[in-house]
Amino acid sequence: MLSLPAILGQAIDPLAQLMETAYIGNLGSVELASAGISMNIFNYISKIFNIPLLSVATSFVAEDLAKSESKGSISGGFLLGRTVACLTTLTLGTSMAARQGPVAMAAHQICIQVWLAVSLLTDAMAASGQALIASYLSKGEYKIVKEVADSVLKISVKIRSVVVCAQGYSDSSG
Repeated sequence: MLSLPAILGQAIDPLAQLMETAYIGNLGSVELASAGISMNIFNYISKIFNIPLLSVATSFVAEDLAKSESKGSISGGFLLGRTVACLTTLTLGTSMAARQGPVAMAAHQICIQVWLAVSLLTDAMAASGQALIASYLSKGEYKIVKEVADSVLKISVKIRSVVVCAQGYSDSSG
């Protein structure tokens, strides 16, 4: 239940952009390709600030709850580096797709929006799980830690199964 506000907060933007992508995609590949470039620029700029801040804030909360000073700064630096590396890769991918023409860029935009929606939903769940696990570990409640970890793992497997099924359906219908 703790993760519900975080998931909703993280989900609003990518789901709105996913709907925009579907709407603009009906207009044509050139329109979707041009909108895709602007959406990607917006995504990259907002994610470079939002994802590290959310992750580092969660690390600090977990650190405070667990009373561990060294792990928070290490994980915060790692998450910032991970975000920069991921966004650099996405920027290069978008640049390469844009050079291939409007159809390739339109396809890239669809894939990016689906990936962003799924990844941000699972990141929100992971942040909540991280805070819960740190809190219960600091209290020595290992049974609850196991329950939280099992719950997060089960939800992750279900989300991945839905994505795989959707991908399989889209591959067979195309």
